[in-house]
Amino acid sequence: MTELKEVFMDIRKELRGADKYAHEAVKHKAEYPALADVYHRIASDKLTHSEMLHKQAHEMAMKHHLEPMWDIEDWITTHDMDEIKKCMENYRK
Repeated sequence: MTELKEVFMDIRKELRGADKYAHEAVKHKAEYPALADVYHRIASDKLTHSEMLHKQAHEMAMKHHLEPMWDIEDWITTHDMDEIKKCMENYRK
């Protein structure tokens, strides 16, 4: 299903952005705290976008009985989201 694949690609794009900005937030926290806060906010927004798309992808997969495809993508996406959340938690410390 082409639409579902596109949504998964969009999720990955958002997650790549979230990961990049989360690491930038950590990197700049000490010397440029205001900039780091902006990076953290952008990372948080991108993570929220990916979660919104993830929910829609789940609904699409279930509607079209694509559970095996969903299981693989869900595992990858959830793993990536968890890694980004850990990085964002490090920023808060």
